[in-house]
Amino acid sequence: MADTSLGLGMRMVLGATGGMGAAVCCHPLDVVRVQLQIDGGSGGAKAYKGTGDAVVQIVKRNGVLRGLYPGIDAAFLRQWTYGSCRLGIYAFLLPKRHGNPLALRAGHLVQQESVDAKAARAVGPLTQERSVDTAGQGDQHAGQGGSRAVLEETIDGKHCGGDREFRRDPEREALVRMGADSKLPEAEKRNYKNVVDCCLRIAREEGVAKLWNGATPTIIRATLLSASVLACYSEAKIELYKALPTVFKDKEGVPLMFTATMFASLVANVVSNPFDVVKSRIQNMPVPAVGEKPLYTGMGDCFTKSVKGEGPLVLYKGFTPAFVKLAPYTCISLILVDKMTKLVTGKSAM
Repeated sequence: MADTSLGLGMRMVLGATGGMGAAVCCHPLDVVRVQLQIDGGSGGAKAYKGTGDAVVQIVKRNGVLRGLYPGIDAAFLRQWTYGSCRLGIYAFLLPKRHGNPLALRAGHLVQQESVDAKAARAVGPLTQERSVDTAGQGDQHAGQGGSRAVLEETIDGKHCGGDREFRRDPEREALVRMGADSKLPEAEKRNYKNVVDCCLRIAREEGVAKLWNGATPTIIRATLLSASVLACYSEAKIELYKALPTVFKDKEGVPLMFTATMFASLVANVVSNPFDVVKSRIQNMPVPAVGEKPLYTGMGDCFTKSVKGEGPLVLYKGFTPAFVKLAPYTCISLILVDKMTKLVTGKSAM
């Protein structure tokens, strides 16, 4: 059962802490994803044959820490400025909208049948027939309520993702730049020291506006990803618990949470990956020389050139590491937030 007494600030702290725990485990996959997505994007030869080859080459070239963990400080900062809002605000809004949707919807049929049975015993067969009709109407209303709940959960997820992404785009720009830097030729490497150095150098060398480079696909991606993953997670927990009570005996159990996050991650990755590719390419495109046109003039131009040059499947480059990263990240962060919230309040977050 979700708790409504825990304040927004504490929920945001728990959201950020859960996100940091997930980032430690999943950041290497983010680095591999970015490098695969920009591979061949400037018209050059492709360096990687696939996800496994990319991991081997990155580690061989730079070692484990320098190769797979560049930009981890940007990932941590992002959890406090973005992850805290995405998970914390959603967990704060969910019980205010629905009370306890899992208990309400899962228990609806049982409660309705109990009421109808008592009414039938009290007033006879004719009322029993009417009671059955009433139960059918109640189920119809419950279904309509469920549809509204899914829509509201999706809207909540959208507000907790895209609406806040614009203000946090500099961290995402730094994360992409630092993650891709090791792939560049030695003469073109930027060698950023940390996230602060990266942001300051971008602003100083390329202009402050460059910190919001690729903001449009970033916001679209964040909106779609947050709306998909949070709403699907909440709804999958409810439906799986209802449909498979013998498999998922505990509505707060890790097996149910794990299965729900896997499903939510798959849906979110399918929906958001095309915008992720475009975002990564725009954010990592080389600075044009004086008088030269930029490689991409915007999201539409990047989309068109990428599909025209490499085919439509280019929009799903990096899908495997993106999913392999998103699935455990979502699983770890949501389970950590749920369990930490339960430790503090005795009740789950979502």
